[in-house]
Amino acid sequence: MEDEVFSALLALLSAEELAAKRAHLAANTLTDGVLAEGMARLAASASDRHAALLSIAEGYDET
Repeated sequence: MEDEVFSALLALLSAEELAAKRAHLAANTLTDGVLAEGMARLAASASDRHAALLSIAEGYDET
């Protein structure tokens, strides 16, 4: 069970990292300022979630 939970955490980490990268790329390429700002907020949110999941995974790995 623990391996399944850790695997799920790793999958979420990968997904959030990819989401942050894609949103950041989109924010830098959009020409509409409002859309670019919204995409930048999405990128920041995904980065925050990635950091939180990483913290959880590191704590989980230590146990």
